Amino acid sequence: MREVTFTDIDGRRWKRLLPDHEPDSRAGAGIPAGPPPLDRLNLPLRVEIALHNELHDRGLLTERDLRGRTEELRAALQAALRLDVQMLMQCFVLTAEAVGT
Repeated sequence: MREVTFTDIDGRRWKRLLPDHEPDSRAGAGIPAGPPPLDRLNLPLRVEIALHNELHDRGLLTERDLRGRTEELRAALQAALRLDVQMLMQCFVLTAEAVGT
């Protein structure tokens, strides 16, 4: 078995396990190796996908991967939320411009 990266229709990057003889194009049918589904966190979809991809890119795929890497897990969450902070700040800027302050 070998690991390949598969990107689903929503843009989540997954590690998948494929038999050695299968081509990479079959990654969607492979065995998911992580990260785990995050839907039980009830995050907005955009944030959930961003967090999922941060975990993937940092190699935080399983419980074992998290051992001793709490700060990296926190950094993944902060990176996923950074987009929302920027969007929130833009709301303030647009409101200030609209009222002329």
